[in-house]
Amino acid sequence: MLYIIGMLLMSNLFAQTDSLQIGDVLPKIKIIGFRTMESHSTTEVFSFEGRPTILDFWSVWCASCIKALPGLDSLQQVFGDSIQIISVTRNTKEEVQKTLQRFGFWPRHLRIIYQDSTFNQLFPHVSEPFHVWLDKNSVVRHITGGYNATFEHMLSFLRGESLHLSETRNNDTLGIGSPVGFPVQAALYPYVQSYSLFFKGMDEQTSKNGFFLKPLSDDSSKLLLQFFNQPLYKIYAIAYSNELFGFDLRFLQLLPIAQIQLTTRDSSRFFLPKDGNLRDAWKKRFLVSYEAVQRGLSTKKILQRLRSDLEQEFPYKATIEKRKMKALVLRTKPGKVMDNFYACLPPKVIVTDNSYIVRNTTLQASLVQDLRRGQLYGKYPIVDETGVDERVSFQLSCTPDASIEILQYCLPSIGLELSIEERFVNVLVIQDFSL
Repeated sequence: MLYIIGMLLMSNLFAQTDSLQIGDVLPKIKIIGFRTMESHSTTEVFSFEGRPTILDFWSVWCASCIKALPGLDSLQQVFGDSIQIISVTRNTKEEVQKTLQRFGFWPRHLRIIYQDSTFNQLFPHVSEPFHVWLDKNSVVRHITGGYNATFEHMLSFLRGESLHLSETRNNDTLGIGSPVGFPVQAALYPYVQSYSLFFKGMDEQTSKNGFFLKPLSDDSSKLLLQFFNQPLYKIYAIAYSNELFGFDLRFLQLLPIAQIQLTTRDSSRFFLPKDGNLRDAWKKRFLVSYEAVQRGLSTKKILQRLRSDLEQEFPYKATIEKRKMKALVLRTKPGKVMDNFYACLPPKVIVTDNSYIVRNTTLQASLVQDLRRGQLYGKYPIVDETGVDERVSFQLSCTPDASIEILQYCLPSIGLELSIEERFVNVLVIQDFSL
């Protein structure tokens, strides 16, 4: 039975604003729920006490969160009243309904809290899905990522067995975005011209995994490259991003890319395992952190340094090769529609839910680049054969991340077409290094 949580009634004990940590007890909170599967709503008082609870924090913009909802809904059905999974979101009921309708799914067994502020205040976090595990006495036992919500883990939790889950930390001890390479002899840091070093995965120190490439805040003549807790596949994609795609990858999902081909005997260390029961052990073995500081502000040079360090640190050889493969070829159609009718305005690109607007910008700096980003995880790379170098202005009724079929339908309106053909393209080949 689907419950929609509507109102929070808190006792006077809940006057604190500090976030809760592992070992803390959740303050007594009563929730009034409404049954929406019935023709008329009935009200019941719902309590957290008496059975284990998992709080699933998510948002409508989080694709991985939405993808996980059917599995959580099935787990709630399997465990029934012995355990409860409650989805918590800051979004409104209308936003959730609209989003889930697009995905063609609606939970029938999960309880959902809309427009939450209380639980997000108690359990602040950066990334989602984010899970809090409470035992039957409302004691916080685990604060972890969503991938740990598996049948095996829940069964062990229900039985009161000890679980060793990777914990997500709210208060990081590292100054992310600032150099961390010389904490012991910080007085010597002003004398350092450049350096680079690898760390193991640092989940115990930070749960953040952002990618930073920027000038140092206290010395703008030096460039900082830094990332934490990354798998090798992502690191190689970042190191060779310009040669492969024509732009720097600052944000990258861990999904296969057609232009990266692994020919190693064992590719298990490159990707997170799909089985959530195996991920914590994998992360401890294979996640990598890295930091480099160099004189000068050349992105190309610091990424070259990263490539050299990868070759020294790991038993793999990476090369850029021209290989023939199927690609999405962009070309002009007879009868050019594009024109620079906004030549007096500054260059601008506007993206909405269902339109893509370019003002006084080259195709290469707008549509071509955004197509490569939008189709990055598809089967085909993008090849530009338009030959259009001048600045143009146009509006599309679709966005660059739309399906190939939709793009093929809307691109002719501006005199372009997209077809699947074989071409020689840059491919990053990663293979075992043989002495």
